[in-house]
Amino acid sequence: MFDLFRSRDKAVRILLTVILSLVALSMVGYLIPSYGGGGPTPNDNVVADVGNSKVTVRDVQMAIRAQTRNREMPPGMLQHYVPQIIQQMITEKALIYQAGRMGFVVTEADTAKAIRDQMPQLFPNGQFVGSAAYASVLQQQEMTIPEFEEYMSNHFCSTAFAAWRWRARWFRTRISTMNSG
Repeated sequence: MFDLFRSRDKAVRILLTVILSLVALSMVGYLIPSYGGGGPTPNDNVVADVGNSKVTVRDVQMAIRAQTRNREMPPGMLQHYVPQIIQQMITEKALIYQAGRMGFVVTEADTAKAIRDQMPQLFPNGQFVGSAAYASVLQQQEMTIPEFEEYMSNHFCSTAFAAWRWRARWFRTRISTMNSG
């Protein structure tokens, strides 16, 4: 085998050079990140998978911005609150997932009511100010209309489902105390 490397035949040397070059290039393409398609994928930005939805880095950044914009959280304490924010987001996604599995559905009317309750300034005297003003208010919060409406739908779903679970637990407790007494 080593006799091939010692060979003075020009064709053998060229063949070996080509083979070794291909091996070297394939190693470079495989071992260097982001070279040859091995770079970041869309899944690299996923913080958590819950059912069929994901908590992404962008979602976490938006939640952090929303909390610091309203000065609810001192910026120096951010590193302590981020894990709690992420856990809260995962819990909300889990509630939404479980609600969907149990057939709990949020209608457009539910979402619209949640938006009216959350942003009454968009409905002076009960009249909607218009989609341009709506988009402008949301742009200040760095959100689009579909993102905000999905957020409100998810928030309504998780809140309503959590309230339903609480009422069911309360009802079970009442029945068990009535049966035991």
